[in-house]
Amino acid sequence: MAKQTAVLLKAALKLSNRERARLAASLLESLDIDLGEEYDHEIQRRIAEIDRGIVKPIPWEKARKMIFGP
Repeated sequence: MAKQTAVLLKAALKLSNRERARLAASLLESLDIDLGEEYDHEIQRRIAEIDRGIVKPIPWEKARKMIFGP
């Protein structure tokens, strides 16, 4: 990971869950890749679930261990 990217990631991780979700959505939109309308709806649904407290995000380190193992 480039140094500038690491600095940006460190700053982004200090944002609230809601702000990080919105930032992630904005970054994906900036890629100018048509992921389809269904993808957009799914992202908005997930952001709304976080905003309403229905879903509690987990830290990336924990998620990474769940996905890839220790």
